[in-house]
Amino acid sequence: MEQITKYIVLKLKNQSYGVNVSQVLTIERLMEVTPVPGTAEFIKGIINLRGDTIPIVDLRERMFHEPIVATDDTRILIVYAREVQIGLIVDSATEVIDIDTNSLEPAPGFIGGIHEKFLHGIAKLEERLLIILDLERVLDWDEINDAEEAVQLANGESMAEADEANDVVEENVDESSMEQDEKESPMEEQLAVHDVDNLEEVDINQAEDRETSASNQADEHTDQKA
Repeated sequence: MEQITKYIVLKLKNQSYGVNVSQVLTIERLMEVTPVPGTAEFIKGIINLRGDTIPIVDLRERMFHEPIVATDDTRILIVYAREVQIGLIVDSATEVIDIDTNSLEPAPGFIGGIHEKFLHGIAKLEERLLIILDLERVLDWDEINDAEEAVQLANGESMAEADEANDVVEENVDESSMEQDEKESPMEEQLAVHDVDNLEEVDINQAEDRETSASNQADEHTDQKA
């Protein structure tokens, strides 16, 4: 009975390899990678992909000790291995095919310059052989730990930078508040003086009105007596 599984076909050094599609989350175009010092040569750094910090491995350099030369076809496979998301830079990712897993054959000692420990098997297609990679063996525990440490280091630096940026913002806000207070104080004094002047002016006017009213009443009283 056939057991059909989908595989993504990728290329390294003009050789085709297959990766179980269940291990691949997305395929991305090559983007800027931020280097992280102190990691293996083939761990190129990290990327921020939709809010996730992901370590990036040059798969060609990992397997053949030759770094990939980026082209328009270069891709990053975001894979899930041992509960860790990792980006694998490959020369290209060309297609998705169905393979009967019952037809897979064990890999010989070396094939295509790759040790059998990296391989899940060989699929015989109509016109070619497809080498099936075992990603959990391609990336061993030590290398995955290096990748995780790269992410933790990057996240730690990002948090430190964010804290520093927040401190600068708070300092700027405090300085702005102090400057604003200094600007408002003279204005408040001017308003207070202006209010006092107006109040005195109103009082003077009211006093003059009272004197005029009293004088008018006296004149009327004199006229009535006359």
